[in-house]
Amino acid sequence: MALLVGVTSTLPAILLCLFRLALAKDGPDAWIAMRLLGATLALTPFYLGLFAGLPVCLGSLTSRSRAVQYIWAGVFFFSWILGESIATASEEPMVALLSLPTDLLLLGQYFYGVEPKYSLPVYYPAGALVGAIALGIWLLWRRLEQVEIFT
Repeated sequence: MALLVGVTSTLPAILLCLFRLALAKDGPDAWIAMRLLGATLALTPFYLGLFAGLPVCLGSLTSRSRAVQYIWAGVFFFSWILGESIATASEEPMVALLSLPTDLLLLGQYFYGVEPKYSLPVYYPAGALVGAIALGIWLLWRRLEQVEIFT
């Protein structure tokens, strides 16, 4: 599953960067394409952790795969709605960090050199994403400690 997520989330951007590199007319244009390729590769661990790692960690809560899909969809979309709506209503950018999709968006905007939607340092959305992934890993670790092995 992680391989599929990694391929579908980064392969289109990598192919576009390589295409732009092939069409580069001079050194500075090639350097821009290489920087974009580096930014795409830097975002890959965040995509893998969020879209492949967290569902696996949430899967440790129940044996029913359908329930895990509902839990993950709820966590992802509820955080998006909650974070964005409160940040928009209160004009407080820190609240937007509650939104996992917004964290990915901000991190991508920083890495690709686009003006970020909220004026927050780059380590805030990165820290929020790492924190969410670490929470999932901790949850999985706690569940694995409770497993009894019969020999």
